[in-house]
Amino acid sequence: MMKSVEEPPEHKVIPVPQDTARTILTWLMILLLLGFGTLGLLASSASDNPAHRWYSEVMPYNLRSGERASFAVQLQYDIPKIDPLQNGFIIYSHDRPSSTPWATTVVYASFSSELVNGTVNYWLASPNGSLAPQGETHTLALETNGVLGATTFYAPIVDQGPYTFYVQNNGFIPAVGDVTFGPSTIVYGRPGFFAGLLLLAPALGYLGISEYHALKRRRHQSVLPCVDTR
Repeated sequence: MMKSVEEPPEHKVIPVPQDTARTILTWLMILLLLGFGTLGLLASSASDNPAHRWYSEVMPYNLRSGERASFAVQLQYDIPKIDPLQNGFIIYSHDRPSSTPWATTVVYASFSSELVNGTVNYWLASPNGSLAPQGETHTLALETNGVLGATTFYAPIVDQGPYTFYVQNNGFIPAVGDVTFGPSTIVYGRPGFFAGLLLLAPALGYLGISEYHALKRRRHQSVLPCVDTR
């Protein structure tokens, strides 16, 4: 009697058995599904190289010291035909830039210059006259000094008007070469997009159900009265 009166009651904790190995294996599978699903959503591949043009022309140049030549590509969307520009052309194409979660279509103005003699500067300008910016899905060299051989420049066509490639002789001897130019269309696809969704769906579903049961259990415990077991 004295013990039950003077000493505080003991709370008995009933252990809940847990299968540790099964829990670890479950969460490992969830992490793998999340990792491979995310990789499938983000991994992308290109259908081709912007230097591979679906129409092109070749024009030579022979520049004296200080002279400059320009070559232009302009893309418009109409019936398929080609109109000449000064040292270039207008392509009327059905290919249009587009973007979806699983694929992005980019239309490029592409130029390749092969220098066989001399020293030149190269640069590529957008329709507003500024240097074409370097984007994330392509490589664009803005200026090359004293490089012999073939050099490729390309920029995505995002504005109406001509994209102009300039070649200027900055040496003392004649600069001789040619420029191959035209439009190219590249599709940057995500081939594992839908597979990534299928992998992420069960993992996210399991996490959502686990969180729901955890919140429900905490809410249930907060409203239960405290019962002492002696």
